[in-house]
Amino acid sequence: ISQTLTATGGTNGTATYTITPTANGCTGTPITVVVTVKPNPVATATPPADSICSGETVSINLSSNVGGTSFAWTVNQTNVTGASNGSGSLISQTLNTITQSNGTAVYTVTPTANACVGSPITITVEVSPIPIISVVPPSHEMCEKDTVQLVASGASVYSWLPGTGLSNTSGDTVFAFPTTSITYTVNGTSIEGCVGSATVVITVHPLPLVPVITQSGNVLTCNPAYATYQWYFNSTLIPGAIFQNYTISQSGNYTVEVTDTNGCYNSSDEFDAILDASNVKENTVFSDLKIYPNPNNGEFTFSGFLNLPGEYKLEIKNTLGQVVYSDLLQQQNGNINETIHLRNVGSGVYMLTVKANNQSAVYRIVVH
Repeated sequence: ISQTLTATGGTNGTATYTITPTANGCTGTPITVVVTVKPNPVATATPPADSICSGETVSINLSSNVGGTSFAWTVNQTNVTGASNGSGSLISQTLNTITQSNGTAVYTVTPTANACVGSPITITVEVSPIPIISVVPPSHEMCEKDTVQLVASGASVYSWLPGTGLSNTSGDTVFAFPTTSITYTVNGTSIEGCVGSATVVITVHPLPLVPVITQSGNVLTCNPAYATYQWYFNSTLIPGAIFQNYTISQSGNYTVEVTDTNGCYNSSDEFDAILDASNVKENTVFSDLKIYPNPNNGEFTFSGFLNLPGEYKLEIKNTLGQVVYSDLLQQQNGNINETIHLRNVGSGVYMLTVKANNQSAVYRIVVH
């Protein structure tokens, strides 16, 4: 008897053969032969395939139609670490991508029951990388009431936390205007649904206290003391008036703008000053001096008129007194018209001094 037998269910089956011998026309006594047929186990994976993010744990349950089935697997991984051969009824392994590209781990599971080996099945697990999120700028110092633009990249969808002081909490670009120092977190989600994050530290410097102007004689004094000063008369900047004290030459409304060591500035209320003496020294060399635009990005025009022929000197210093620009120039027919390019300087307050014939004028420049 040579026949291929297949069990039809998940339990053992039998095939009973009754054999009757015959010889020379004589029939012998029949015998019976019982063959037990064990089923081949069929493996089932739940889920049959999976997709995870790098750093997550894959969890696949293995079962069979035959009780008592054992499972063994081998694995082939591409651009993935953490997958390994093993056995048992649960595949539980933490997988990581090696690069920022998708990877796969293909498990081949073979079931065995009662010494019968079933057909192998394959389970493919796709592993997606965690997006690398970056933010420009990664950190920032600013003054109270200022605004900074934050731009995230590296993902498809973004969310920002906390929402305090933000123009919006979604999208790759937001504007931040916090009133106190704060750390923002941006979560970026890739098209595969994996989430990466980055943080932005915003340091907020408070504005200087509103300066107070007092008058003694013709001298106006700003209190308290600050790093730099700029005086104004009837809302017009007074060239060279950059000290804590200013001697007035006419009655009217005066204000002072002060800047602290963090580059933050504030302005006083208007002060109605009354001139009690009229002997005021005037600048006889320069007239109609202007800087525009101001504030600027480091490129601006300085123009005016030099009443005497000859050369004049331009010098620009930062708040530490360091010279960042210096040039000796010739006026043309009395006219001054120079385009200045400040290179490799940071944002802040700078002082421009123009000198000629032993006289000078000083101007405050704000670079953003």
